[in-house]
Amino acid sequence: MLYPQFRNADSSLLPASQATFLEWVAVLGGAKRLQPKTIKSYGTHLWSAHVDAGLSFSACESPMLQNVIRGIKRYMGERECTPKLPIMHDGLASILASATHSNLSSRLNFEAAVTTAFSWFLRCGEFMIQASKDFNPSMHIMRSSVQFMPSITIPSHVIIIVPSSKTDPFRKGVAITIASTPGVHTCTVAALKALFEFMGQLPESSLFMQDHGASLS
Repeated sequence: MLYPQFRNADSSLLPASQATFLEWVAVLGGAKRLQPKTIKSYGTHLWSAHVDAGLSFSACESPMLQNVIRGIKRYMGERECTPKLPIMHDGLASILASATHSNLSSRLNFEAAVTTAFSWFLRCGEFMIQASKDFNPSMHIMRSSVQFMPSITIPSHVIIIVPSSKTDPFRKGVAITIASTPGVHTCTVAALKALFEFMGQLPESSLFMQDHGASLS
């Protein structure tokens, strides 16, 4: 977004003049020390704000902007990003084997959470909550979201309803199925079964809990 001090000559914010836009970009790269990729992303958001307001905005494609971005790169350089490597099955097994826990409840919640996230390719926000936010049944996975088939006694697979996700903005809910892998330490179904049988919780409570009773964050 444009900061309040970056206004056009007539004190208006939109449409942003090229001079105001370039000044803003220079401050982002200089005083704010943002990376060029981040600055380009900010510029895209500003372009979107113009589109939403029915205004034209061509400063993002101007050669002058490219010169400013190149200057920022020379001034501060671009950091090398540490690649995010995928967690493969062997890595998951190592995590489970090496993790330490204060009690059985902590271990069961941890193992169920990481195997569930692994098997269902969940994002962090789909099976945990932000530390500053409260549990919301309309957004977060509850106990009642998990269904053992045909029963929790001898489950062959589990169906879980993810109420909200990045690819489901209207919160219609997505059902995901995972099969049991008997005898395998990384089996999600076995981990969830152990958690449910050890910890009795209300159906509307959070699926994964911390030791002090709060939702896993």
